[in-house]
Amino acid sequence: MIKSIFRRMKTFPFAPILFGLYPVVALYANNAGEISVDVLPRPLLVVLILALMLMLLARLALRGWSRAALLISLMVLLFSFYGHVYDLKKTVLLPLTAFMRHRYLFPLFLTLFAIGAFFILRSHENPRLMPALNLMSVALLAMPLAQTGVGAITTSRNQQQAALAELPVRALSAPSGQPLPSVYFILLDGYMRSDALQRDMNYDNSAFVQRLEELGFYVPSCSRSNYGFTQGTMTTALNMDDLGPLSAEIEQNDLEMGVYALIQHSKVRQQLESLGYTSVAFDSGYEWSRIRDADVYLGLNRDTFVMQSFNGFEAMLIKSTMLRVYTDATIRQSQVGLAQANSPFNEHIELERFLLTRLPDLAADPAPKFVFAHVLIPHWPYIFLPDGSIRNDPDFDQYSPTEEQLRQGYVDSIAYVSDRIATDVEKILADSKTPPVIVVFGDHGLAGANRLQNFTAIYLPGNSGDLYDTITPVNFFRVIFNRLFDAGYELVPDVSYDDIDPGVKEDIQLVPETAPGCLN
Repeated sequence: MIKSIFRRMKTFPFAPILFGLYPVVALYANNAGEISVDVLPRPLLVVLILALMLMLLARLALRGWSRAALLISLMVLLFSFYGHVYDLKKTVLLPLTAFMRHRYLFPLFLTLFAIGAFFILRSHENPRLMPALNLMSVALLAMPLAQTGVGAITTSRNQQQAALAELPVRALSAPSGQPLPSVYFILLDGYMRSDALQRDMNYDNSAFVQRLEELGFYVPSCSRSNYGFTQGTMTTALNMDDLGPLSAEIEQNDLEMGVYALIQHSKVRQQLESLGYTSVAFDSGYEWSRIRDADVYLGLNRDTFVMQSFNGFEAMLIKSTMLRVYTDATIRQSQVGLAQANSPFNEHIELERFLLTRLPDLAADPAPKFVFAHVLIPHWPYIFLPDGSIRNDPDFDQYSPTEEQLRQGYVDSIAYVSDRIATDVEKILADSKTPPVIVVFGDHGLAGANRLQNFTAIYLPGNSGDLYDTITPVNFFRVIFNRLFDAGYELVPDVSYDDIDPGVKEDIQLVPETAPGCLN
């Protein structure tokens, strides 16, 4: 019985279905740390339905399963890998850029399909081919499935470890007879320092700085980031230590996933919650900074997955397939195309607008809160114009912008988020019964010298005498907790690293300050 079932499975024509599922699973596996598994059901369902329909139609036309499976497998593979071949013009096929255009590549793929189809149609039905074809499809799909499975197990283990382990957290004592201030942690992803903006982007954000300073913020002119990537900077700020010492508290075999866990269950969060603070977190759109187990988790109200507009994952998936021919052409031909061009970023647009709208409303509740807000502006995509409207330029390439497009898109995003954040913190301060603590900072810049020259602005009730001009994220909450709770933290060196794990690697390099106005 079992052998009979196994024999039938070997000859059952499921290869086209697995070939169709491969691009979806592979794209997810390569981005699993950044996105939620929630993005998978819809594209998987669409692929499954289309593959089954094509197989049935081919079976009816060819009157045999093996030739139908060969034909649809060829079609699916050429369709799925078109975008990847097209993108090779940016890397290994750079000398052939002039020929790697849709007008040449699309006919080439059609020709390849026609040649393959010709030989398949002329061949005889041969069920003995099915086991080999099925085995190829299983082997192909097994690779991203294994990658996803290992990653999921490791992530779960590290999250449980960080959530359950007794990390060395210093107990804080609330001052008697005084109300506790809310603490707002607002990270503006990719916001570089003011002098770097002026020097490298020819943009002056002094109006934003002045608005914050008039509200009582301390804006250091020489602040720097400890790391040039978001996860490292965020972990350092929320755990008040460099990744080297922190790595001793998590499993050494997967520091990256351990870092994600330390973001979601940070020492700062634990200490404030132990004092009775309510933790409030906004959905960031990135899985590693989604603090889903916060006391209050704020995000968009999701439609049923069938009715949702395209998300970023589906946009990447479409661009990797032959559908890219249609989307690239449509974007350039009509206003309908402009709307479709923005559709991959609709979720991002709605999420950022939701966060920036709801953030100041939290101040109406006088209870002490720890608010976590990871704002993905001025981070790519550069979709926002200075007034908050959406970029509708068909010539603006979000995926491979020119140097001028990058500069313009970045400064437009800077202008928008600067105005919104200034307005938001002004309302927070006005509506807060107890003056809050507000940390607004960029995790890094763009590239080169400005990568580690990040923007920082901190509001401390009373005065900002404990803050200083060269502060880095590792010392934010050391200073804040010393002021609020007399915690007795010693400040650690304000240094910038060029590697993820300075405590383990021997060849770690410190990156010095280069701006003339910040050199001692």
